[in-house]
This record gives sequence, structure tokens and C-alpha cells, in this order.
Amino acid sequence: MVCQKKFAYYDAINESSYRTDCSPFIEFMLEVIYKTVSAIAPEVTPKVERLLRVLPYRPLGNKKYCRL
Repeated sequence: MVCQKKFAYYDAINESSYRTDCSPFIEFMLEVIYKTVSAIAPEVTPKVERLLRVLPYRPLGNKKYCRL
């Protein structure tokens, strides 16, 4: 799915670099993961369903996610 959205992928990387904050890239990747899992697994277990409901509402932007 990232291949299908490669321009948005590079935009997210560039925005993250410009802001010196990885939030735009992490948000992009989480959205791609969410959409991919939703598309390939329409019937999910209750645990996965809870995870999918929480992902879009997680606060992002905390610098601790950026440590390499």
C-alpha cells in the first residue's frame, strides 16, 4: 500500500525532516497500516478490532517515538 501512496510517503518524510519531528511520518505509516489491515481482514478478532478502533485516536508527536 505504501507503493500506491509513494508521493504521500515522501511528503510525510519531507515534512518530518523539515519540522525535525517524526510525527507526520508516523501518522502516515499508522494510517497505511490501519487501511491495509482493514482491507485484508474484514473479519477480525475482538482484540484486533479494539486495536483498530484505538489507532486513529492515539496522540502522536511525542519525541520518544523518534529515537533511533
